[in-house]
Parts: sequence; structure tokens; C-alpha cells
Amino acid sequence: MQFKKKIDPKEIEDKLSGLKAKDLSSKLKDLSKQLLEGETCEIVGHLLESENNLGRSIVIDLNAPLSNNIRQVDHRTIEWIIFRNVKYSLGKKAPGTEELPLKYDNAKDQKWNPSKLAVGNWFQSSTYYKVKEIVDKDTCKVVAPNATTNELTMSRDIMEYEMHSATTYDKEEKLSRSNIIELMSNAKECVFTVTFHKQLDDSHVKETLTKAPKDVWGNATKLKQLSKDLTLGPECTMTCFLSRSENKLGRSRVIDLNAHWGYNWRQVDHRTVTSLILKNVKYVVK
Repeated sequence: MQFKKKIDPKEIEDKLSGLKAKDLSSKLKDLSKQLLEGETCEIVGHLLESENNLGRSIVIDLNAPLSNNIRQVDHRTIEWIIFRNVKYSLGKKAPGTEELPLKYDNAKDQKWNPSKLAVGNWFQSSTYYKVKEIVDKDTCKVVAPNATTNELTMSRDIMEYEMHSATTYDKEEKLSRSNIIELMSNAKECVFTVTFHKQLDDSHVKETLTKAPKDVWGNATKLKQLSKDLTLGPECTMTCFLSRSENKLGRSRVIDLNAHWGYNWRQVDHRTVTSLILKNVKYVVK
């Protein structure tokens, strides 16, 4: 198979080590491109383990020495694979890589045939509320992102005994990233807050390099930290609920409750998640 290797901090450090502050502006464009594009790699091998929650597979490279032949393959960067006498090349976009919809598309997004609506039908919908005002010890004013009215008054008993909070928690636990992703992927309609790093892009790389202090260049310790920072996009904390989990590609689609309703579809990269608040517990990657 052929895929793109993830660039690691050591490679970035090597690219930056010979750079001087005065040369940064002239080399910024080419440098950003180099840091974003991983090396193309071909492997003849067999599968050892598939880590679907993280969107990657662990394989044995048959052309490498036995003492050092374990490799990771990023599912999202695979360009082609030869398997059982057939070469499969990336043509159309794989499921989950298409653009997220900005709003509902009438018939395409309908969950049932509206012509069959009848008296006696039952329906279900989950509603999410944000506290707008604490009125007194018994009631709060809340708003819903898709409500037809601006606000409503709700008993705190209902909130305390029938609802989960996305932002408050009574205890904190350290878990592996894989275990945290499993919890998030099975949250169903439950609201949660997740902290992760957004996709690394050209603008973030250029901004990070441009804003780096001048004393970074020539300082091995600071250069090492800068190289590490350049492997991740900007940090993002989002209060949301799950729409769909694309485990094979290592990400989830969520609805951002603080964004404009109808324009609030987002993607969470499983491999960059650092914490999750779910059902009164904050889970932190150990």
C-alpha cells in the first residue's frame, strides 16, 4: 500500500535547526508546505491490529528487519492498496471525507414520509438547553438552540434529576485516549464537552512560526518545543452532542451547541482529543 507518513517533531526540528530569524519571511511558504506534507511511503506487509477508534492500523513491514518492522498506517492518507490481485486506488472521496452539510436538505434529511402524518403518531426528539439566568433556588431561565421561543422557565429539580450537564463534573479520571474515544463514540444523544486540536493547516503553521520569539532560533530546548507545537493545529473546546462516529477514519461528527443552528456541524479528530466531560466526569488523557 501507499500512504503519507505523519511528520514527527524530530523531523520538524531538523528542518528548523539551520534556520535564522532573518531568513524566516523568505522561506516561510516553502517551509510551511514541507511541514504539512508527510513523506510518501510504500509498505508490503500484513495486518497486525486495526485501531479503528484512532483511524489507523498497525502492520508488519515485510521488507524491514524483524527487530524493527512494526509500522502505523494512517487510514486517511492511504492512496492505494494492492490486495488479492486487485489494485484499489483512491478515486472518489471516502465516506466521511465529504463536506459537512450547512443545513438540512429537505427530502434527503427527512427521517420519515411527511405524507403519512396521522393523529396518534408518536415522535421523539432530544432537546438541549443552555442556562440563561438563575432566577432563584428553584428555577432557571433556559434557552434551546433550535427553540421557536426565546426562553422558558425550568424547575431546577428537572435539571438536577433528569438532565446531564456538559460542563460541570464532580470527579476527574485519567484514561488512555482510546478509552476516552470509546466513551465519546457511545455517548449517543448525551451532551458533552470535548477538548481537542483542530486540523493543522497552512495558516496555523505560518502564524506559529511568525509569532515564535527570536530567541527560539539557536536555542535547542525552545526549538524542540516549537517543533512539537507544529505537529498540532489550534486547540479547541466544544460543547456538543454526537451525530456520527467515523471510527475507521478516526473522527466523529458532532453538533456544536454554541454555533448557529443549521451551521453547526463539526468534526473531532480522535487522535488529538485531550479531555472529555461526560455524565459528571472529566476524563483526561494520561
